[in-house]
Amino acid sequence: MLISIGGSIGVLIILIDEWLRARASGFRVPVLAVAVGIYLPLYVSTTIFLGGLVAYLANRGRSPSEARNLGGRGMLFAAGMIAGESLTGVVLAIPIVLSGRADVMALPHSVQLPDPGATLLGLAMFTALALFLYRVARARAASPGGGGSGFSSSIFRRSSARSQPRRNAT
Repeated sequence: MLISIGGSIGVLIILIDEWLRARASGFRVPVLAVAVGIYLPLYVSTTIFLGGLVAYLANRGRSPSEARNLGGRGMLFAAGMIAGESLTGVVLAIPIVLSGRADVMALPHSVQLPDPGATLLGLAMFTALALFLYRVARARAASPGGGGSGFSSSIFRRSSARSQPRRNAT
């Protein structure tokens, strides 16, 4: 019964997507994206949505070809963060498996933040990471004669230039 309901939903989504394609609509309903949205838990879907929002904001005001060319930096950074998180999970699993306890690496209660503080700290770190991802995606490559060797140096050069006071040429 449930399999036939899921199959019917999939067929309906494909039909809607084909109808939108025939109308040359700018909005499409890809069946894979809908399937992932149905399958994944809400907290995972929310982070995917927030990543898409950061990508939209980073590409705002750019031509489609420029957005495609510059989007690789943000995509590379995001892929590196995902791979790093996966590797960290594997490394952290080793002491948990060896000890047989899930709390083997937990902080002592004396240094743990109470619940609202821990949640706010996590939100602040997530926001800082999203802003850094936005900045990486929006950064332009350094000019060949600019003394930098790529987009990361242009990011840091721009932030350090803002913090330095201007000098009058007298």
